[in-house]
Amino acid sequence: MPFSNIKVAVFDFDDTLAIHLNRYYLDDRKNSEETWLNFYIKAYTNPDFFYDEVEVCLAPESLKLLVSELRNNGAKIYLLTGMPCSLNFEAKKAFVHKYYGNDIECLSVMDQKTKITAMKVLQRLHSCSPEQILLVDDIPSNIGLAKDAGFSAALTTDVLGSVGVYFLEFHNTRPIPSPSLIDEFEEKMFHSFSKDFKDVFIKSNGGEPAVNSFFTYDLRADKTTGRALKKNRVIKRLLSFNKDDTENIWDATKMLEEKHGAFIPFATDCNGNYIVLNASNSVLFYDSNRDDFEFVAYSFSDFLSGLY
Repeated sequence: MPFSNIKVAVFDFDDTLAIHLNRYYLDDRKNSEETWLNFYIKAYTNPDFFYDEVEVCLAPESLKLLVSELRNNGAKIYLLTGMPCSLNFEAKKAFVHKYYGNDIECLSVMDQKTKITAMKVLQRLHSCSPEQILLVDDIPSNIGLAKDAGFSAALTTDVLGSVGVYFLEFHNTRPIPSPSLIDEFEEKMFHSFSKDFKDVFIKSNGGEPAVNSFFTYDLRADKTTGRALKKNRVIKRLLSFNKDDTENIWDATKMLEEKHGAFIPFATDCNGNYIVLNASNSVLFYDSNRDDFEFVAYSFSDFLSGLY
């Protein structure tokens, strides 16, 4: 999707600007009235770190790139969130300003359908045509309503693909003789890699990334603070698809499969731990000492672009 014509960009919060690590966060909130009350109390009293450490969310690097591109093209950027109760609005605002910039104006409406009315107001305020306003949202019905009103609109997952994958520089790579080795692995392991994953390994198989630090997230909260544990980790190198290489994906997968089933190790650190893909190609960190996993990113491209 071209962005040069966009004058106003409107983003949703939940699972758009803020990707929830707990995919069942809405169900968990509804467990009881007490759960709902605690959610709002914690968000209202601790807005600066609520979505970092309590109901933990990520700001995808690929979405930061999209916001930056729109900003560089001169677009005015808004958060527009539907929320029947505004007690957690300041927490949303704090998260957006921290990860996307203080220039983003944050607005709320009573429900999802009212977003279209708000966008019509923004259209008049900015004196632009409907197609010059972009809505990015994770709810398909919102996208349909926006398009019916003449606005540009795209699902979060769709619009991210137009930003492009951020490829790092890798050193000491071990070229594979043919991409068919990756195809062979997919067939044997009944696993389909994303295009960006294949592109990186075809170019940088077994390589050491020039930028190599990343964060993991353990959703089991610290008993003292009640906050999720965030840890710093370091990647040593990508594994190799060459079967004769010492650190290769074939042997690592066989080892981990015997313990935990369908996980694909694709990189290692200096302590014998692995960065792995699960069945849906989300990225996890396998701690071999604890024999346990920590969350890293929802996609391989977000993992790469999150390295620092």
